[in-house]
Amino acid sequence: MPCAAFEDLLDGYDELDAAERQRVSTHMAVCGDCREYLETLADLDRELAGLYQGLQPRPGFMADGFAAEVISRASAARKPLRQPRPPSAWPEILDFCGWAAIAAIVALLGVTATAQAGITLQFPAYAGWYAAAAFALAALLTLTWRAKSGISFRAR
Repeated sequence: MPCAAFEDLLDGYDELDAAERQRVSTHMAVCGDCREYLETLADLDRELAGLYQGLQPRPGFMADGFAAEVISRASAARKPLRQPRPPSAWPEILDFCGWAAIAAIVALLGVTATAQAGITLQFPAYAGWYAAAAFALAALLTLTWRAKSGISFRAR
């Protein structure tokens, strides 16, 4: 790896003035990394020159209309971006239903365990309706919060 102070100078070695070239040459006499880096750059230049030897740009290639032609071709090739869809709320709904099922199973296990222990539970009238209403209210609050946050109900 070349020395940081000389790397930019080595990249433009052919364009250096005499004083800078002498300074770089003096440094390369003692620094093998910089010398190797310059040799690698020279090899790369030779390979590229050989690879593209004989190729000529078409007439008028660098005329004033070149930049406009490049811009027009690039804009014609560019595809319009799709508008991203808002994320789906279905994973959240399924997650809520899963947790509700776990809560129901725990409640049923608790009722079963107390019944086996001989403890009689007195549920108020319409307890099932109260539980269903609580479930519906929780679902409604979850969906309302998701709707306000911009999450849609479309599947991805």
